[in-house]
Amino acid sequence: MLKLRNLSFILSAAFLTASAAACSNSTTAQKPAEVNASSSSADSTSSASGDVIITMADLGKLNQVNSSGKKGDMLKAFNEADNGYQIVLKDYSSYYKGEFDESGCVTEEGMADVCDQIALDIIKGEAVDIIPMYSFSDSGKFFSLLKKGAFMDLTPFVEKDPVVNTSSLDSHILDICKTNGKLNYLPVGYTIDTLSGFTKYVGDKENWSMNELIDRWNAMPEGSTFNGHTSKDYVYYDLLRNSLSSFIDLGSASCSFDSPEFINILEFINGFASPLGYQEDINWNSPQFVSPCQIYGFNNFHELLWNEQNEPITFVGYPTQDGKGSYINVTDAYALSAFSAPEVQQGAWEFIKSFADEEYQTQMMSEFGDEFCFPVNSSVFQKTENDILANAGKENYITMQDNEINIGFYNNEEHERLTKFINSIDRISFDIEDDVYNIINEEILKMVFDGASPENVASNIQNRASILISEKNG
Repeated sequence: MLKLRNLSFILSAAFLTASAAACSNSTTAQKPAEVNASSSSADSTSSASGDVIITMADLGKLNQVNSSGKKGDMLKAFNEADNGYQIVLKDYSSYYKGEFDESGCVTEEGMADVCDQIALDIIKGEAVDIIPMYSFSDSGKFFSLLKKGAFMDLTPFVEKDPVVNTSSLDSHILDICKTNGKLNYLPVGYTIDTLSGFTKYVGDKENWSMNELIDRWNAMPEGSTFNGHTSKDYVYYDLLRNSLSSFIDLGSASCSFDSPEFINILEFINGFASPLGYQEDINWNSPQFVSPCQIYGFNNFHELLWNEQNEPITFVGYPTQDGKGSYINVTDAYALSAFSAPEVQQGAWEFIKSFADEEYQTQMMSEFGDEFCFPVNSSVFQKTENDILANAGKENYITMQDNEINIGFYNNEEHERLTKFINSIDRISFDIEDDVYNIINEEILKMVFDGASPENVASNIQNRASILISEKNG
């Protein structure tokens, strides 16, 4: 089964169509047009009718995007318009040689071949002009390709477009998405990844360093738990696994897993109890320190702040050296090949920009409400929030243990807090490629289960991962 850390693939696939899951093994989806993988998009830019041909990577029956859903409708409408362009889909589902699991879902191992073939075609400058992030179950490959220079800088398009531009889109989110000053993909929506805890335990400062976390943990009441657990494996999963990318610098194709900061985190984790060898019950009765949380909407933000004890909540983020450990997580995005002909790139932009315009983003929020992500379109963000704020001050009852409790609605105070919090975040959460992640996970679990020292674990990760990261991104 695909790891849950590949969130952008899972969420994007869920949005592609409400009627078909990304892990479906159904063969009833309409077969898309195919392009020979050996043909260069730069050499075949015109059709017999004179239209410029644009190729988009697609997973075919592996996610059924072509048979239903808003995106399929948009593709059809674009191709039927008299705009001088035609988009054809390069179906990579034939490269899936794996089995399907007991739920009918694709497996991580099977999808690896698909991801590798897409990446190979892109880096060779062949067959693919538009690259959706959801094409990669291992979305780490998407960011690796970005670092290799495979994606063009979209900044000139965004600066000049009359509709989808720096005025209509959230400029702060666009800036965060840039690498070395270049906007190599167009984000469509985003969530926030962070840690949260009761203010009385973690303090009122949003974001913290590792030393601040340790000091706060040491001051916790006797018998406290780390998100319901006190064993090394669970503390690792909650505290470190989602922030491993902060120790990788794609810009320099390097990593810092042997840094004092990383070793400090490992030493903290190593101070907890050894795993018991079976899944522990969650202990919600003891004082809780911090929990990983994802903020994906205005109502969700309100619900995260509400608790039965009426205790203030602080979003402290994952501990980092600079104390900025909350992340923007892009849920959907599109890149254009740097190797495509200029006229192809222009036509490709005309298509992908529609996913960030007001019409599509409104449709996205209308279909899923406030249950999926924040829109990148500023007008849609504001309208969605205003509609929700219209309920501020009204009663909103939920049932807990047979009791009716009024939890209220998202309000102006929470609006100000959320706005300030989003604007304080200055980094993107990106998935690490599976083979790099597996090295890190393997070495840390040697400490968790086999007693390896934090220093040796850090050294082994640095030695193994740095070589692979340099080879992939150098």
